[in-house]
Amino acid sequence: MQEGEVAQQRLASAIDSEKQAAATVTRAEAAADQARRELARVDALAKEGSLPPAQLEQAAADARMREAEVSSAHFSEKVCGHDIEQARAALERFSQGVRASEQFEVTSPVHGRVLHVLHKSEGVVEAGTALIEVGDPQALELVADVLSQDAVGIRPGMAARLLHWGSAQPLTARVRRVEPSAFTKTSALGVDEQRVNVVLDPEGPPEAWAALGDGFAAEIEITVWSKPDVLQVPTSALFRRGMGWAVFTVSNGKAVVRGVEVGHRGALETEITGKLDPGEIVVIHPGASVHEGAKVGYR
Repeated sequence: MQEGEVAQQRLASAIDSEKQAAATVTRAEAAADQARRELARVDALAKEGSLPPAQLEQAAADARMREAEVSSAHFSEKVCGHDIEQARAALERFSQGVRASEQFEVTSPVHGRVLHVLHKSEGVVEAGTALIEVGDPQALELVADVLSQDAVGIRPGMAARLLHWGSAQPLTARVRRVEPSAFTKTSALGVDEQRVNVVLDPEGPPEAWAALGDGFAAEIEITVWSKPDVLQVPTSALFRRGMGWAVFTVSNGKAVVRGVEVGHRGALETEITGKLDPGEIVVIHPGASVHEGAKVGYR
């Protein structure tokens, strides 16, 4: 295929991509309009007391997600327009007798900073080859991979915190989307796990996030349930007793088996809904040597 034909086909492909992007923008704007109307309706019913606050929060989260999809669609449309300009420039250079092997200026479709240089040495590359990655540090998004069984309890709009990112002060974020497909990831113990990506948007002033950049590591804590004045124990203190749960309490320096009623369970802490009083001492990690009546020392 001649170079001129390649340039012509590249231009035609870029034009088709722009049409597809424009259709995506139209769909995203229609969905955003519907989400805004639904939010207004739910807000009015919630103020009357006809709907619970949780439904209002869900409607608000959905409206924010639809607005984000509109911004993403507009961005894709802008990139397609840039591709058309590049393709037309290449075709014009060919029609003027400029060979493809000569230098060709490539401009970035967006304003930002260079994140990665994919080709560090001078050389010939095929049309469409990625040269660099450019991104806007102010347009951060967070991605956390969570176990699939935990992901089913996560919803858009849930609050989250960013921990251990390089500062003792946590940052706040909010769930935007839970990916619909899982992937297999091997854990540190060599166990294959099914995990799901959860995408979050940072909250607060941009200055608070200025130190973070592309690919930075952190721990993300997502609040899936909360309740004030909860009696809780370390999850490691619980063990099975028949069909229920139990803990070892300490009375007069001896271990006592106590059946308990549990509510919400987390990886580190578990809610106790009955049969245990606040302030009672429990054995956090009961080993095989701990049994009913065993002497227990504590500080």
